[in-house]
Amino acid sequence: MELDRQKSQFAIQLQKASDVVLRDLRRNTAFSDAHWADVLTVAPQSISVMSILFKTSASKAAADMKVSKERKRINDTDDYLPSQYFHTNLVACGNLGRLAFLDAESEMGTINSIAADKISEYGSIQYILNLLQHDPKGAKQRLRRELEVIRGDSQASLEAAKRIEKRFRGWYLFILTLEEVCSNKHCETIDEEKEVEFGRAKMEEQKALKDQERVRLERNIQKLNENLDAAEKDVLEAQKTLENINSSARDKAQTNEDALEAMKLFKVNKHLGGYLLKPITGITRSIAEQQRKEYIQWKKEERERERLAAEKYLRGCKDRVQAVGDKIREAHKGLGEEKESLEGTQKELLELVGTLNRLKSKTDEFEAILEILKMSKTSLMDLKRNVENLISFFRKILNQVDSTLLTFRSFFSPIDMAIEEADMGGTEMKLGRTDQNRVLQSAFKLQTSFAAIATVSSMYINVSSQQIRPTLNRMEALDKVRTDAEWERESKEFMLYCESRSNDIRAMITGMNDVGLEQEMRESAGALRRSAIEG
Repeated sequence: MELDRQKSQFAIQLQKASDVVLRDLRRNTAFSDAHWADVLTVAPQSISVMSILFKTSASKAAADMKVSKERKRINDTDDYLPSQYFHTNLVACGNLGRLAFLDAESEMGTINSIAADKISEYGSIQYILNLLQHDPKGAKQRLRRELEVIRGDSQASLEAAKRIEKRFRGWYLFILTLEEVCSNKHCETIDEEKEVEFGRAKMEEQKALKDQERVRLERNIQKLNENLDAAEKDVLEAQKTLENINSSARDKAQTNEDALEAMKLFKVNKHLGGYLLKPITGITRSIAEQQRKEYIQWKKEERERERLAAEKYLRGCKDRVQAVGDKIREAHKGLGEEKESLEGTQKELLELVGTLNRLKSKTDEFEAILEILKMSKTSLMDLKRNVENLISFFRKILNQVDSTLLTFRSFFSPIDMAIEEADMGGTEMKLGRTDQNRVLQSAFKLQTSFAAIATVSSMYINVSSQQIRPTLNRMEALDKVRTDAEWERESKEFMLYCESRSNDIRAMITGMNDVGLEQEMRESAGALRRSAIEG
């Protein structure tokens, strides 16, 4: 009879403790939000963004782009970006995400295994309740070891949850830092582009001036060549004139001798301003001789006048030849200087053209870099939002495990004290009614809490193995794509694939968001109550 009374009393206590826990079930878990599981649908979207980062990192423009002179510190941590080069950090960002997802599946497997073991039909919580109810003599020795096992497993769950949260938080901080680097690099690139464009404009201006100088030099050289030709022509004409004068003098001497013979036949008329010779008859010899002398004198004077004029003209020609010679020498000198200046100008022009081509190439490179930075920043912002949601999901798991550990302390504290008192008194371990109620309530809280953890972790493992991991594998296959055309086609297909995987995840978690998890917790609490009553 006493045993039946105790069983009946224990059943009533179990029912009350169960009712208290189930009444506030929503507040007993970190998954009170009706749509807590929806965040998992962003996982494929995050992976699609990662594929863009991997593609961007492989571009030519990103190859030599540096994020800064020194490695950038990752926000509030003591870690740094792994490289000075932007494309290396993009790859590292994608790899961090890949590892975060894969590690999360592994760690969630550990958490799930521990939680499932605790709430199973022959699990630790059930075993402890049975000891307290049916084996008070053996409870003192066995409970201490069992409590240590639960304490160790609960701590292991907490550490696993912390590692998951830390991995995703580290990825998130990496994304924030890379996003900041993108913004800074974008501003730096725009400033550098403006500087280069200013320099290019100055170079274009210099080139225009050099082109004008080149045209001026070429025209000057052409004019000097024309002057040189004219000067050389003047020299030839002067020399020809001099030769004609000398030749004319020789010819006229012979002509004068003939004329003197003819004077014997003419009469000189001096009244017409010269020697007008007319034929005469009866001229005497003395008169003819006189006329001959006068004529010879006149001719002599005339030749002297011609000689003086010729000498004057010759001196003018010689002076002209000298002047032209000086001009020629000056022209040759100027021509050499101008040609040398022209060569220098043409060399400078070639250098300017080369510099301008490099600046044009640099400008094109800037445009490519800015496009990459813009794309990367947009992708990183999208990724940041997705990872924020994933962090909130894993943080809920962490909070749930942490809360479970606190519940466990409430659970084992009365038991631990009862064991110590039994050890000191050398008696069987006994729990007072108040402590027993506290232990039973804590047991149901542990049961429902571990049930929530087991359900959520199991769901994540299924989502990860069936949806996330295949998506990661599909993303890695994109590395084999080489041409832009192939990437355009394959990436579109991959985006559609990721969208489809998100829909599949949404289908998998339907019903779990709202009442599914609560139902799992109620069923687990009911199973514990029935098992404890049946013994």
